[in-house]
Amino acid sequence: MAVSDDKSTPDQKPASKGSGGKAKRVLSILGILVLSVAGYEGWHWYSFGRFHQETDDAYLQADLIQLQARVTGYVSEIMVEPNAPVAKGQVIARIDPEDYQLALERARNSLATAKSAENQLQAQITAAHASIAQAEASVAAAEATNDGAQKSFRRANELKSSSAGTQAALDAAEATAKSTAAQVQSAKAAFAQSQAELTVLNAKVDSAAIETRSAETAVRQAQRDLGFTEIRAAFDGVLTERQVETGSFVTTGSRIGTLVPVNKVYVEANFKETQIASIHPGAEVSVRVDAWPKEVLHGTVVSMTAGTGQVFSLLPASNATGNFTKVVQRVPVRIEISDADRERLPLRPGMSVISSVDTRTGEATPLVPAYKPESDSPTEPQGATISESQHLSTQKVARTGG
Repeated sequence: MAVSDDKSTPDQKPASKGSGGKAKRVLSILGILVLSVAGYEGWHWYSFGRFHQETDDAYLQADLIQLQARVTGYVSEIMVEPNAPVAKGQVIARIDPEDYQLALERARNSLATAKSAENQLQAQITAAHASIAQAEASVAAAEATNDGAQKSFRRANELKSSSAGTQAALDAAEATAKSTAAQVQSAKAAFAQSQAELTVLNAKVDSAAIETRSAETAVRQAQRDLGFTEIRAAFDGVLTERQVETGSFVTTGSRIGTLVPVNKVYVEANFKETQIASIHPGAEVSVRVDAWPKEVLHGTVVSMTAGTGQVFSLLPASNATGNFTKVVQRVPVRIEISDADRERLPLRPGMSVISSVDTRTGEATPLVPAYKPESDSPTEPQGATISESQHLSTQKVARTGG
């Protein structure tokens, strides 16, 4: 047994040497792979990565609107199904228009009445002008008759003084003269009354014109309200989250649905504040949507929000306390997607994307330019003002002998 144990010992030493060599080869291969990967990553960063700022805190957005009723009534008809595309100006729903049609008819009747009253007053003004002309002619005729009567009275008085006339003739001439003088006064009073009536009619016409304009305004208001019974699309898009059905009662401000402009979807990428220094307007952007990870969309940097997301939050954080932990803030950057890529994929707001900005492109201007206050009138430099005051002080000292 001892002899057999001595013979087995030399056979085990070559096996241990073989296993050690195999481990060295595996470690060498692993080391080469690690160096290769590290070299590739270093080359990729040097040639590509250092010129790109990337974030996965980005989402598709759209300037959607909430469609709301602008009048009160029952929904009589719905023309668009939920999640259906609509064109600009297309009628989405209709509120029962009967009440508003009656209101428009009443407003038109009131307008017709106001115009009729105004026309009547215009006709009365025309008649008043004729009355004034007639009264003026009556004054002229009465004055002419009065002149003749006064001359007859003077002649009768002269004849009576020379005993050539009778007392009866003098009395008749005097009565006639007094009557014609009274007729002149009456004609002048009638003329003044006609002028006063014209003044009153002119004032009434002004009031009637105001009533006519008010009636016209009421007609336009009724037409406007009647137009609001048709709820139309403000732009091309997709109607979603429809909130009403036929027969629903809505009031002013009731929500009808949401209109999403899917053909104008853009990206809102929240970059770290340490990344935005090298991002400029017009920079090229590569966008990958999580729904289509193999598809690369092309976009352009447009603008940047005037503040971090934390500033516009509902409850902004306050760091005016004893404990403070610095957190890197994020700044939303708006990225426009090319029209061809928007039409190629059914992009929807809210989808998650990965945005990578090529910092070698874009305009050499910051996304938010520095504020430069504008003055209404040019002012002199402060140095010139100081020099001028010093010069005046010197002259004053010279005059006083100081």
